[in-house]
Amino acid sequence: EMIRRLGGAEAEAEAREAERRAGEMAHVRAEDLATHVGKVAKRAFWDAVQERLRGGDFECAFGLLGEMQKAMLALVAHSAKAREELADKFDAAWLKQQADNGALELGSVTNLMKYVASTIAAWQAPADEPEARAWVEAVEAVAAAAVAERADLGAFIGDHLAPFLARAHELIGRIYERLVAMQQEADGEAAAAEAAAEAEAEAEAPPQD
Repeated sequence: EMIRRLGGAEAEAEAREAERRAGEMAHVRAEDLATHVGKVAKRAFWDAVQERLRGGDFECAFGLLGEMQKAMLALVAHSAKAREELADKFDAAWLKQQADNGALELGSVTNLMKYVASTIAAWQAPADEPEARAWVEAVEAVAAAAVAERADLGAFIGDHLAPFLARAHELIGRIYERLVAMQQEADGEAAAAEAAAEAEAEAEAPPQD
């Protein structure tokens, strides 16, 4: 549904055809096939986004930025200071307003990309930190080159924003997966402790006549 809304019927048809071809890969294990199909669908989605951006239609970008902003705010819901800083540095509605008024500048886009990348990287687990840090350095290099060359805003967004958003969404997803796993582990430990306490209480209870 999301692919159809962003890329139209043609993009949706391409995604479905890719899934059909993946389904014919009988030699692939079921779990690997599910992963492959998911990757194909995501790739088709982001390809559709990039096609729209390159065509000068930036509306979908602001929706995706808004979703990302909400996801990042949810991750720092426990800290009023962190939420305030994030809201100050990342305001998708303000960016859209600037674009609607023809006042959006390249620096605003590159600065947002650098801030979002560095923030997401700082939230990664130690095992993912080197990969995330390499991504941040790549984003900073692209941004610096664009500013130095005074790149055309529309061309920059068309070439770089969709891949950036795709990577950012992937890394945010990893954070949520890690938090869910940690919560499940904590719930399991709590349940085990409760069961042990109940068993101990039963063992210490006086026998019934």
